[in-house]
Amino acid sequence: VSNNSEKAYPSGGVVNLVSGIFVEGGNSQYLDNKAKYGGVAYLLNSASYTGSQVSYRNNQGSAGGVINIQGNANFSAVNCHFDVRIPFILAKILENVAETVGGVIAAGVNSQINIISSYFTKNEGKTDGTAIYIANSLHTDYTATCSIYDTEFRINTGSGSLISLQN
Repeated sequence: VSNNSEKAYPSGGVVNLVSGIFVEGGNSQYLDNKAKYGGVAYLLNSASYTGSQVSYRNNQGSAGGVINIQGNANFSAVNCHFDVRIPFILAKILENVAETVGGVIAAGVNSQINIISSYFTKNEGKTDGTAIYIANSLHTDYTATCSIYDTEFRINTGSGSLISLQN
């Protein structure tokens, strides 16, 4: 799926999910999408997005090159591979860019991120959160969570941390 548009949509280049569940898998591709918040998807409130066997390449967002998560939203990637050397049957996330934070994922207060057995390669968060950026608040009881297991990060670039947790 590609929106191939010069226009940057205000939120979610392909998926704009305010609530509900979205499960994506089976050799889908998201290529060359662009949006202000999440080049591919913008998740809000109780929205839940799970990606499996999906290729994300060359997507762009101001905050979140691929996904922007806010509120009680949840993003999961299980057995995803984000590297061009991995066979296509496994998901790939590479060469995604965020103009500010979160080359792949930008998450807000009370968001949940689960990454298992994955690879992130050649993603860029120009300001901070080269791969993942999480904004928490010291003035609230709500905190974002990020669980990462058996995951490799390679050749990701930016002026800040690879994974950035801000309070």
